[in-house]
Amino acid sequence: MSTTEIEKRLFRIDYKLEKMRDLKELYINFNKRTGRSNPQINDELDAIILAYKKSDIQMFMDFAYLLCKYREPIINSFVALPNLEKEIRISNSPVERFNRKPKDLLRLAHGTRNFEAFRLRLLFNNRKDKIILREPLLMKEIKNHTEVRRGYNAKKTTAPHQGCHS
Repeated sequence: MSTTEIEKRLFRIDYKLEKMRDLKELYINFNKRTGRSNPQINDELDAIILAYKKSDIQMFMDFAYLLCKYREPIINSFVALPNLEKEIRISNSPVERFNRKPKDLLRLAHGTRNFEAFRLRLLFNNRKDKIILREPLLMKEIKNHTEVRRGYNAKKTTAPHQGCHS
């Protein structure tokens, strides 16, 4: 069964499903297009907001309110830098990706308390074909030697079983 056949069957269930799909695609297509001037973006956004407000679907009416509320940031997100092949929209995703790296590494460290080892791991993972100017640490240098038990066997007790009377 093809995708269009599945869609047709779903649309027979409720007539609003096709309208919902069309309204969703309206915004997706608006967001994908580049190379427009600011007045064109304003006009297209106004048309989308009007279509969403006129729909009898509460979800899209709420979304129209959000589009009105965040109108300026949405329009500013279409600022593009000229490139040799195509226009590229400005994005903060490279910065967000770099800021996410330490958080991911902290999560993957699983309690590593040796800051120097963590620092080296962070630098190693963010390098770009750079030479590492330090020898790797030995496992005994990385592990925590506080004698505190962690994990599955952390609470071993040698007390006798309380349920039996002898």
